[in-house]
Amino acid sequence: MRPCGCGRRLHYTTRFAPGSITPPASPPLVQECIRSLYTPALTAHRLSVSHSTAVTKLATQENSQGYINRLSPGLDSFPANSSGCLSSDMTGCVATDVTVQVDARREIELAKENFRLIADNISQFAWMADPEGSIFWYNQRWFDYTGTTLEAMRGWGWREVHHPDHVDRVVEKIARNFKNGEAWEDTFPLRRADGEYRWFLSRMVPTTAADGKVISWFSTNTDITEQRKLDEQKDDFISIASHELKTPLTSLKANLQLLERMKDNLSNPMAPNLIDSSNKSMYKISTLVDDLLNINRFSEGKLQLQKTRFSVWEMLNACSNHVRVDGKYELIVEGDKQLYIYADEHRIDQVVVNFVNNAVKYAPHGRKIWLIVDDLGDNVKVSVKDTGAGIPAEQLPHLFDRYWQADQSAPKYNGLGLGLFICAEIIRRHGGRVGADSVLGVGSTFWFTLPVERF
Repeated sequence: MRPCGCGRRLHYTTRFAPGSITPPASPPLVQECIRSLYTPALTAHRLSVSHSTAVTKLATQENSQGYINRLSPGLDSFPANSSGCLSSDMTGCVATDVTVQVDARREIELAKENFRLIADNISQFAWMADPEGSIFWYNQRWFDYTGTTLEAMRGWGWREVHHPDHVDRVVEKIARNFKNGEAWEDTFPLRRADGEYRWFLSRMVPTTAADGKVISWFSTNTDITEQRKLDEQKDDFISIASHELKTPLTSLKANLQLLERMKDNLSNPMAPNLIDSSNKSMYKISTLVDDLLNINRFSEGKLQLQKTRFSVWEMLNACSNHVRVDGKYELIVEGDKQLYIYADEHRIDQVVVNFVNNAVKYAPHGRKIWLIVDDLGDNVKVSVKDTGAGIPAEQLPHLFDRYWQADQSAPKYNGLGLGLFICAEIIRRHGGRVGADSVLGVGSTFWFTLPVERF
């Protein structure tokens, strides 16, 4: 007499000798029956038995274990004498081996916990809906962002956090995809807990059965606000770049056509003016192309710094010759003449020239521009000061942003909006800081700091 070989439901019948003592458990018959039931299967290893409301756990000395359902039927009613011994009557017991089910349930519970940990810690929002599209679960990111509860968002409650200008369009499209059992993708703004709207890219896919029937839906929402801003800036940049390149190219083309006509008579008084105009157009084109190349190098991390030791004072006195030669502005160098830095002199000169060009551009009526060098101890500070109209305080934090221009409405303030951004990147690559101070009606000061080298 031994358990059947089905591995799931075990049947065993035996006769206990009169006077045998059952193990100290309640009810005694259960433990004895379990021992009798499992001893042949576990090759006579000693067993420890523990009970729960649903299953009984068996463990051997070798720590192998299994589970059975509570023994039935009516085991408490089997006869036993006052010493806790079984009677000599034929006694039977039936148990169901549920080890596989218990292990499977534990694996499912572990998988659920792992899914919850992953879902709550990804950067995206996530949610699940039933086949008809009624949402029954969101990850924690959703609640942290929207400040809502599952009770408020269950079903189609998510419409409350959609922008009123977009919600009808979103509902119509997603309802159609729910009905057709098709994957869905859309972009729209969602309201944050503080009332601000941010843009999200949302994707949804169905979970299907073997017959293709939708069982549930799973979706994510990815914040693309910054990406949209950058895309808009890129679009603006392309438009500005096209305009800025076209203007000097058109001028250069016209000048060359006129010079072509008078090539046999270069003594014509118009020739010098045409040549001068052509040189200015070439300078603008060269500056624009340099900006484009520099921004590409920064984006790809290919900008190399060729550092040498040089005098800041001497560099300031030698830079911006194009402004000095023009004669309209006086460049005044002030400050400490003994400071040396270890940096890429060409790149630092590029920064100073850009600051000076800004002073010329935005302070056209000021005839003096100051180039100041200050000793700050461990750092040197270089400033370019003008007496122009000044810059509004709310614009100062954005001056060094990519594609940003101080006054986009004024046609004379041309350029790609890359100059100051490139300057800031050069200084940061050197381990320094960059900034600007301005007072309306008084003027502006653009400055940067770099580590100083002393000997």
